[in-house]
Amino acid sequence: MKLLFLSLSSAFGGKLATSQSAEILADFDCTVECYKTLFKDVVKCGSDEEATQEEIDLCGNQAFADFWYSCLGQQCGANLPEGVCAERCIPPLEDAVMKCDGK
Repeated sequence: MKLLFLSLSSAFGGKLATSQSAEILADFDCTVECYKTLFKDVVKCGSDEEATQEEIDLCGNQAFADFWYSCLGQQCGANLPEGVCAERCIPPLEDAVMKCDGK
């Protein structure tokens, strides 16, 4: 759930402060459609009874990638983060948690 909230807030982050009301509404409608498609795709991934867990995971990952890059990024024109901050900040955080936990 955090990931969905983060992606929604990231998608609208730069647009809310500078866009007109009609543009925000159009972006919101587009984003809602993207979420609907994502949920449908993920449900389809889990409904294949013959698929292995690995295949289901790959299908879900592809559904999220399609949602993020194709739908939000290309169709809705969202300003998507590049992940540079996460690459820089997450490993030191994980190291600090390991030290704190004594591992």
